[in-house]
Amino acid sequence: MDKMVSIVTISYNEQERIRKTIDSVINQSIFGRSIEYIIIDGGSTDLTVPIIREYINKIDYFISEPDLGIYHAMNKGIQKAHGDYVLFLNSGDILYNNKVIEKILPYLETLDVDILFANGINNVYNTLHPLPFSKKNRIAPEMFFLNTSICHQAEFIRLTLFKTVGLYDLSYKIIADHVFNYIAFFKYHCSWYFVDEIVALVDIYGISSKDTECLRKERKRMYREVASPKVKLVISIMRTAYRVREIFNDLYCKIRRVKRVLLRGR
Repeated sequence: MDKMVSIVTISYNEQERIRKTIDSVINQSIFGRSIEYIIIDGGSTDLTVPIIREYINKIDYFISEPDLGIYHAMNKGIQKAHGDYVLFLNSGDILYNNKVIEKILPYLETLDVDILFANGINNVYNTLHPLPFSKKNRIAPEMFFLNTSICHQAEFIRLTLFKTVGLYDLSYKIIADHVFNYIAFFKYHCSWYFVDEIVALVDIYGISSKDTECLRKERKRMYREVASPKVKLVISIMRTAYRVREIFNDLYCKIRRVKRVLLRGR
């Protein structure tokens, strides 16, 4: 029996971008057979909801109501999903082509892993986001998660994994998916596989690209509260090395200034 993928789209006042996202899903070659489509809207006040209702016969579940933010909406989608795997494709993001889910499905059926992830291409620089694990190194390096995480628009998460790890932590406004992945990989040691295929074109104008100060604070909090002792030790060493480098750079500059003064005095 084919695996079912639940694709979840969240939106809020996305009248300019929601249509292309929906079209990229319903035009999939296996849509209607192995894809469940869920849209969670945060109570849009523009034309987003009327646009979504144009596709209502293609959507398995749709609701528009106020929520507590991106991850609250994503959690609602998880709770309504019936597929074996969940993929989040939010407003503005589009699937790479019309056969991408059909191409990924055999991996899900054969490998039966907790998380299967692939590549996304951002819509500005046309580069892979994030850089994938090397084919030569199939061990998920914990340090990879210090500065980035898996591109969630190209991440297929087994639905039952959310029962094991828990839903997204709403106290994180920007990196709750990052935190979820870290816990799933390094606390619960979930099974995973990387497929070197492009799944989505990613709209990088999301909240994480706008509020850099909040992003910085949440990453520091994640390191403090979630990171393993090994990672905390590495961070401490890196910070110490940075401070030492700054001290020596400052000392070097002072020595050069003194040298110039002495040479002028000859």
